[in-house]
Amino acid sequence: MMLLICSSTTCGLVIRVVGDQTQVSTLLGTNSDFFPDKYKCACGASAGLAFEEEINPASIAGHPLRTLEAEEAFRVQYGLGLPEEQNCSRRSVEAALRRSPIKRVGGHEVQGNASFILEFFELEDTTRIYFCASPHGASVYRIVSPGGYTKKVLEDLDG
Repeated sequence: MMLLICSSTTCGLVIRVVGDQTQVSTLLGTNSDFFPDKYKCACGASAGLAFEEEINPASIAGHPLRTLEAEEAFRVQYGLGLPEEQNCSRRSVEAALRRSPIKRVGGHEVQGNASFILEFFELEDTTRIYFCASPHGASVYRIVSPGGYTKKVLEDLDG
């Protein structure tokens, strides 16, 4: 199988991509637009590609390891986050906003215009709620909880 190894020293997530070999190769492997050096981690840092049979297991020992289907790993490449970060129901958004107040609004100004492009809310507890445009209005597409995916993976490993 294929591994995507985060380059960040604070994250270090290793994503093992599994599934049908043709699908893996087309979405993320040697036949993809990401090959050979355009991979990203869920944290946003660059990631390297390695094939599991070619890597020394000791080189990734101690790193959080996450196994994802090819389609799930493909979504990570486009910034949509890990599967659990994609639960963006009304209940999830309201729960996050009730749990902690907004600390920062992320986005950018539109030059020559009085508009602001909203990208995310960062809450006091470090949760981030990401927005995008949709035909129906603003859409929440990703909620990254405090400590994010690395904390969750490490908790799962301990549990």
